[in-house]
Amino acid sequence: MFEEHGIDLLGRRFAFQAGLCAILKKVSGSDSCAATELVICVVNCGTVVILTTCAGLWRHTDKFTGVKAGAIGGILINGLSHILKAFETKYDPGLLTAVLFFIPCSVWLMIIESRKNGIVKVVLFSLLMGIILHAVLISSLILSMKGLIDTSLLPTIQIINGFLPLMITILQGEASSISERKTKTN
Repeated sequence: MFEEHGIDLLGRRFAFQAGLCAILKKVSGSDSCAATELVICVVNCGTVVILTTCAGLWRHTDKFTGVKAGAIGGILINGLSHILKAFETKYDPGLLTAVLFFIPCSVWLMIIESRKNGIVKVVLFSLLMGIILHAVLISSLILSMKGLIDTSLLPTIQIINGFLPLMITILQGEASSISERKTKTN
């Protein structure tokens, strides 16, 4: 993360924010950028920390939960986005981190989880959760830049986004409990 939010390999400070803002401005047609330092801090400290903490708390279960899928998928999609961006720009702040950490870590975690939950389920659920988390992040920024949602809501949206996999995990538990109760009554 230091490469993105500190000094990148080209010696630029906070280069990720500048690159993200350039993309968001192009897509939204806005002159200003909603990816402020506050929003980026909330995404990294809020969404990422909330999600990885919840994943750590659920590590004891063999069940592949929304929290696990969100943590793995978030890392995987983040890494893939940096790698794909590098094909266009040659270097993207976060590329080294993606290649050395994000992709190997997410693949390793998927291998571990697939032993008990099946590779197809783990890969598809992780990809789906990673895409959803990133879609909420990016779409909220674009909607804000188009004036469709207030910028002051962005930190709250990102914190809720961090809890989204937890909410899915709770719903998974409820669905499991209901099916277990039906099985016991039959």
